[in-house]
Amino acid sequence: MKNNRRHADTNFKYYNVNPLHRTEEDCVTRAISLATGIRYQAVLKLLDLVAYRYKCDKLYVGCYRHLLEDVFGYKPYYCDNGETVMDIAEKYKNNKVIIRIDGHLSSSLYGVVNDIWDCTQEEVDVYWIVG
Repeated sequence: MKNNRRHADTNFKYYNVNPLHRTEEDCVTRAISLATGIRYQAVLKLLDLVAYRYKCDKLYVGCYRHLLEDVFGYKPYYCDNGETVMDIAEKYKNNKVIIRIDGHLSSSLYGVVNDIWDCTQEEVDVYWIVG
């Protein structure tokens, strides 16, 4: 189901909410903050609490899944048929979605992927519908 057509520029938006405007490894915090509407610093604290509770690295999928699934109650949806970030964004263009690719977390708000780099053609392994 991989979507190989070029997407319109409006389907990707550069988004960096890092307080210092850095493009460091904070994709987890950035994606969760944007999709849930929870302030960046609050998400950082929640991730720290989850990491402490489960003794895990907050940037590891096995750790931040506790926040998404156990605390927030979002259901995971798994992809194994080559769906891209853009495929998921277009499929759920009426929703906010947190989308995971290998080693990266992104978010889509109503069909527009918001991130610090254009990951729209990357294959998705799991995603969570926020609302």
